[in-house]
This record gives sequence, C-alpha cells and structure tokens, in this order.
Amino acid sequence: MKNDCRTAAYRRRRGLTLLEVIVAMTVLAVGIVGVVGAAAACLRGSEAAAAYSRAALLAEQVAAEYARQEMLEPGAEHGAFDELASGYAWEAQVASADDEGLYPLRVTVSWEHGLRRYTLETALRPRPLPAPPVAEEERGGEGPAPDDGAGSAGGAGENPAAPGRPGG
Repeated sequence: MKNDCRTAAYRRRRGLTLLEVIVAMTVLAVGIVGVVGAAAACLRGSEAAAAYSRAALLAEQVAAEYARQEMLEPGAEHGAFDELASGYAWEAQVASADDEGLYPLRVTVSWEHGLRRYTLETALRPRPLPAPPVAEEERGGEGPAPDDGAGSAGGAGENPAAPGRPGG
C-alpha cells in the first residue's frame, strides 16, 4: 500500500501545472519583446547614422563649390539639393577674411523639416586667377636658343645646337 501512494504522488508530479506553464510563457514573451525592441533600436540608430553621413557628404560638396570660386564675399546663401538628396537643405555663411586672407565658412545641412542638422566649419582661401600665358619674347631669352649653325664661340660653354651638352 505504501508503494501505491508513492506511485500516485509520483505520477501527479511528473507533469507541469498550469501556473508553471503560464509563468514560463510570460518569461519567454518578455524575452522576445526585449530582443525585438533591441533590434528596432539598432535599426533606428543605423538609419540616423546613414542620414548624418549623407549630410556630412552634402556639406562637403557645398564647401567644395565655395572653394572653387575665384572670389569669396561675406554673406549667407541657402538652397535645396536635387532629387538624389531630396529632403535635405543647406545654408552657407561666409564671414570676412582674417589677417591671413582666410574666409571662415559655415555650412549647415538640415533634414527632417529642419529637426536634424549637421554643421561643417572650415576656412577657405579664394583661388587666384590663372596667370595668362607668357609669350617667348617676354621671357627675356629664357629657354632653348635657336640653332643658327654658328657653333660655340668661346670653347668652354654649351653648344647652342645641343642645349645641356658640353661643347667641344
């Protein structure tokens, strides 16, 4: 008879109670919600990082356009980017030149209707105009001498017919 009681009690304890199943399911659900929330947060962070990277590249593009200019004037300008960067706008402010001739430039790129901003600050020196080509007569005789066939008159100099080679 003692054996029968132990067997019956053992049979009852072998399975899980309804309360244990509910607790296990709750713990599993909380874990799954946590993992899904963490994945969503990572995705949002990745999208934000991509937007800031794009804004940095666009700000560098605007600054490069200013760097190509031959003359910089203090003032502010603004605009929007083309359809490849729709939703992004820029504002550039050029300050007066400092003692070294550098113009401080601040480029601000905004997106999400101005809620997000990226600012690039740099200093630019205007590109000088290219020098006009100098005619050979204005160089004062620099460059190779024309070959007149007369040869060298002094012995130890260079041969005018072959510049850079010792005369003979």
